[in-house]
Amino acid sequence: MSDNTVDRLERIDFHGSASLDFDTITFLVLSSILASVALLADSTPVLIGSMVLAPSFDTIVAIPFGIINRDWQLVRTGTTGLLVHSVVIFVVSFITVWVLLHTPLIPPSPALAGRGLVSERLLFGGYSIITALAAGAGGSIATVTNRRENIVGVVIALAIVPALAAASIGFQAGPLSGWGGIMLFAINVSGIIVAGFVVLMIRMEYGKTKKLVKEHD
Repeated sequence: MSDNTVDRLERIDFHGSASLDFDTITFLVLSSILASVALLADSTPVLIGSMVLAPSFDTIVAIPFGIINRDWQLVRTGTTGLLVHSVVIFVVSFITVWVLLHTPLIPPSPALAGRGLVSERLLFGGYSIITALAAGAGGSIATVTNRRENIVGVVIALAIVPALAAASIGFQAGPLSGWGGIMLFAINVSGIIVAGFVVLMIRMEYGKTKKLVKEHD
């Protein structure tokens, strides 16, 4: 273990990264719009862009960091941020989809929930749990080691925003179609929290760090 690693972990301030400021909400709104357009237009590049733009990962991973460090204010901040993020993403996506479907921009389709990219994010299974745990563990390690370039892969693998955007499309296609997206979102969030907690416990056990977050004044 290098001293630089310990110094980096002691300087992390999740109270800032999990905050709900104007820029964070703006990024949420923009990523939700992009995800909705991408799903309806079946555009993978735009969908990837929406994932990278979304600021939700830091907010979610703050929860296991707060638990492991017994920083309950950070846990509350992360939990509140997660709830706000979820509502903003779903509401903005729902409105965007409704507007697009009632304009000539998106051709009408009787099988709205059956579109390629939409249907992929309305399904979940054992593979979803494995993906969430693996990506959550990778994201936690990337966060504490300041390897931000690796977090890009994590957010793409988890597809947090597209899952809620797909749910908003599903609910407009039929009363039950959107629940798959909600479940996928819940699995991804749970995977980040559980895997993050386990990874941080292991790092502490093997002496990778003495302190995980900066004390909040």
